[in-house]
Amino acid sequence: MTRAALLTVATTAGFAFSGGLALATGRRVRPITHRLSRRLRLWSAVAVASGVGAAVVPGQTIGVRLCAALMGSGLVILATRSREVWLAISLLLVAAASSRGGALVTAISAGVLLAVWLGRQRSLTLLAIGGGLVANGVLRLDRGSAWVQFMVGIAAVAVVVVGGTRGGQPGWRVARYVGAGSAGVIAVFVGLGALAAMQARSHLQTGLRLAQGGLTAAERGQGAGATVGLRTASAEFASGEMRLAAWWAEPAMRLPVLGPNLRALETMARVGRDLTAAAARAAAVANPDSIHVVGGSVPLDRLTALDRPLKDAENALVQASHNLSGLGSPWLVGSVRSRLSDLRAKVDKASGDTATAALGARLGPAMLGAQGTRRYFLAILTPAEARGIGGMIGAYGEIVASQGRVQLGKLGRTGDLSEAAASGRARVDGPPDFLARYGPDLTRGLWQNIAESPDFPTVAKVIEDLYPKSGGTHVDGVIAIDPVGLAAVLRLVGPVQVAAWPEPLTADNVAQVLLHDEYLRLSGSARIDFLGTVAGAVVQRLTTGDLSNLQQIGHVLSGAVRSKHIMMDVPDTHEHDFLTRFGITGAIGSVRDDSVAVITENAGGNKIDWYLRRSVHYDVHLTPATKRFEATMEITLRNLAPSSGEALDVLGNVVDATLPLGTNRLVLSVYTPSALDWANRDGKRLPLQSQFELGRRVYSTLVDIPPMGQTTVTLHLIGHYDGRHYAARVWEQPSVMPQEWQLTTSSSG
Repeated sequence: MTRAALLTVATTAGFAFSGGLALATGRRVRPITHRLSRRLRLWSAVAVASGVGAAVVPGQTIGVRLCAALMGSGLVILATRSREVWLAISLLLVAAASSRGGALVTAISAGVLLAVWLGRQRSLTLLAIGGGLVANGVLRLDRGSAWVQFMVGIAAVAVVVVGGTRGGQPGWRVARYVGAGSAGVIAVFVGLGALAAMQARSHLQTGLRLAQGGLTAAERGQGAGATVGLRTASAEFASGEMRLAAWWAEPAMRLPVLGPNLRALETMARVGRDLTAAAARAAAVANPDSIHVVGGSVPLDRLTALDRPLKDAENALVQASHNLSGLGSPWLVGSVRSRLSDLRAKVDKASGDTATAALGARLGPAMLGAQGTRRYFLAILTPAEARGIGGMIGAYGEIVASQGRVQLGKLGRTGDLSEAAASGRARVDGPPDFLARYGPDLTRGLWQNIAESPDFPTVAKVIEDLYPKSGGTHVDGVIAIDPVGLAAVLRLVGPVQVAAWPEPLTADNVAQVLLHDEYLRLSGSARIDFLGTVAGAVVQRLTTGDLSNLQQIGHVLSGAVRSKHIMMDVPDTHEHDFLTRFGITGAIGSVRDDSVAVITENAGGNKIDWYLRRSVHYDVHLTPATKRFEATMEITLRNLAPSSGEALDVLGNVVDATLPLGTNRLVLSVYTPSALDWANRDGKRLPLQSQFELGRRVYSTLVDIPPMGQTTVTLHLIGHYDGRHYAARVWEQPSVMPQEWQLTTSSSG
């Protein structure tokens, strides 16, 4: 029902109530003829009830509650001096800006008063109650913008005041004079508050500019510039807060509408002052310029020194978030509301980032061997032969950390690990869903297929258990890197040269050389060892050279970490949580809402995935009424490999030699919490194997794609959501070329 229709129905109901009352009593509504003392007691009760109701308006200060109580009682007294038509107009104004329930009550009351007025009767009790409804309705308006509510409230109150003071009696003339004087005092308070805001504005704007400059300097590793900029910003915010907290601006803080906006500005100034001061202390104590990796050693004392200032900054952010959460007044103007929302978002993000940094400062020294030598398994992946976590483990090594000194230890072939595991009849331990899904493949090639799960923490746990059974030793975690990750490292350390390759390997060419070109130029043992040799040279340069500061290292490597070309996980719970916050664990994550992943795994034993291109179109139709959605996932796989002109390692097929050269045989798996309705391939029905892993259903099938060919697999899925908010979380498999994703949504109703 529209608001106009609601007002019409409600007002009519008021007329009907009045007429029904007249018919029921057999006479027209008459004025109250009781004794004056009883009438005063009744008015007093209504006035007190109205004042109490107005005083409990939520989210206001004591001063505002007192003003609200006075308005609630005063409008009751003024209403008894008014005419019904004036009060009805005021009630209809309030009804127009109220929620559905409030509009119904006030509009019915307006209808009653209009009916009484048309009957040429006076009901002083109804007038008193109407005044109380106006006061309480104005204080609880909750429709439209804050300024619209403010203007409606002013208009509604003005109608009652004008109607109640129109008489010529001396008493009411005095009341008008008192009202005019009060309005003048309030106008002075408003002017002083506006002056305080204007004086604070320049300081706040300067503080914001300096804070942004200081943070930019900190991100670039310019510690001295960051410290100066943040300290100056803190002083500017403090000056702005001082202007807003001046004694002569205090009365304006107690006014409706203006008060919440001034308090919001004051709180934002105080938050800015505290946060920039904490950030300046952190930058001064832990100057990023001074934390360098020299000869593969991280200065643990400098890293430990970060703990206290980062903890202080974290506490400041928590307090800031608490202070900002109390600024929820509906009277905030658009610009203040927008800046407050923006500040809340920045504080929330900074809280997460600072908590992660503080956790790193606390746990980092131990992970770097401060409390005893740490040893990490290094899995060197090759996505040219795809596996769930990105690529097959083509070579392996050990990273050893002791007292902040990081070194490359053992380096070898994964084939040797498989042989050692087989000779010792090693048994693979892992989660039940991992063993159920990948157990048969592990019997055919243990270490070559151990990376089939898309969840890196799962693979890491299996490696930590299996490595000692395969001739290795106990490890404290697993690090994985592929050629794209090596390219990111080379941007830090510069080119490397290896004997097996004529040209220097750089950040620009190392991925293509390791994923494709080596199979054209090398063969035999040289080719088998080449991946490990290059990775070893890159890691050796990383652990022996003099690098930039830690912040710059993180900035250069962040892209490879986000795209899961560099991953790390450890069994220690606290350290795992830190790495998860840092986004380096490569975890597929728990199921929340709609969580999907499309995984391809090489099933031919070749290196043809250099030529594989994947795109996914995921179209979701929501039905809020049933809390269900139907999704159509269209997966297009293109094989750009030729049928000749490449090495057999690339175009041949070890598993099935009868396949034509250049054929890409792969296992396609779709992870989803939704149920499969139907599937087809290139328009023909396609049966899919259904399994369960990582809290999701997994639908998979074997696909052969001819050279220079493509195929499209379509799935129709049915899922559930809460009926209000839908979110799709997509896990992307690290691959030679990023997978193209397109998500579209629609809704019925």
